Amino acid sequence: MTAHTGERNGPTNRMPRAGPLAGLRVLEFGHVLAGPLCGRRLADFGADVVKVESASRPDLARRLGPYPPGREGDLEASGLYLSANAGKRAIALDLQTESGRAIARLLAARCDVLLENYRPGVLARLGLGYPELAVENPRLIYASLSGFGATGPRARWGAVNAVLQAVSGLQALTGRAGQPSGLANSWADYIGGLHGLFAILAALEQRASTGQGCWLDVSLFEANVASIGAAFYEEPLKGDVPPVPYGCYPCRGEDRWCAISVATTAQWEGLLRALGRPELATDPRYVTAAARAQRADDLDALVVEWTCNRPVDVAVAHLQAEGVPAWPVARIDDLAPPGRVLDGRAFVLQNHPGVGPAGIAGTLATFERTPLAPPPPAPRVGEGGVEVLCDWLGWDEPTATAALAAC
Repeated sequence: MTAHTGERNGPTNRMPRAGPLAGLRVLEFGHVLAGPLCGRRLADFGADVVKVESASRPDLARRLGPYPPGREGDLEASGLYLSANAGKRAIALDLQTESGRAIARLLAARCDVLLENYRPGVLARLGLGYPELAVENPRLIYASLSGFGATGPRARWGAVNAVLQAVSGLQALTGRAGQPSGLANSWADYIGGLHGLFAILAALEQRASTGQGCWLDVSLFEANVASIGAAFYEEPLKGDVPPVPYGCYPCRGEDRWCAISVATTAQWEGLLRALGRPELATDPRYVTAAARAQRADDLDALVVEWTCNRPVDVAVAHLQAEGVPAWPVARIDDLAPPGRVLDGRAFVLQNHPGVGPAGIAGTLATFERTPLAPPPPAPRVGEGGVEVLCDWLGWDEPTATAALAAC
């Protein structure tokens, strides 16, 4: 990767951002998604989030894409990185050097939140664990996100999205019986990052009354187990009947589908009216929910025969008119068509330096009294490092520039 010397560590001229967390300083040692997403949301709400990486060890998300056409492999153009890191500043520190670790300790002494999602013990081995840093900064909230938490027999296990979906029970819930199926997106990381955000906000509230910081040990596994909700009660309530028909059904056109969920007798009768088969309402094979569940495959075939001959909007309109919960299954280009933004909230179109127009996810909420501005583009490696040292440590620009050159 080419180092952006001068430009990389020079001033970014980013104005302080408004929001309910304005003035909050966050030092992020995040990589890939769970940690960076948590930092992104703090930045959305106005926090000054500084991302730590280095030219020799950039965030792995930069290598995972997706990339714009013609920019394959460009570490500054990865869509995953751009979306998870918008709104942040960055500093390039080589934590394998004493000078890099020394600057990290100085920044940690002046921040409110340190956020990291390395395997447990990585930062501690570098002298950047919570006990060491809390001596200099007792108000520090040190948030550690990891696959299985920092304690217990699985603490050292590697954890990626597919593993976490499997062990938390999510894959068993999202497929049909006997055929587990994971979610294609990095669901486990998103859920873990959001739980990290909730924990940090709770710790900030606690610090406001006690004046003391704390260490937060956030397990992505536990966060994902929590997301399966009422499935905990599946065994004692296994006599309950699942909705049938239920699922996604193909419609006319290429890759067009509608989602249907029939959970009540009224919805079942409405479905039959839409299908033009009202006589099945009194058919003994389907008259009860339990009977319908026993013949789920037959009912699915009946629904597919009807949906596949209709455009998705027509099918959904007919079903909704009969009181049947039904929705088009949105494709990505339905949500944010290329070149434009659907509503300016769910998606934001940025003009990223060196990348051009790039669509990223918007903020989670709006605040009436402190309107949130769209986030600035994600930083390049170390972009704004000199500015951060001047702002947080009070150094002058020559001193900051020389310090960063040594690490």
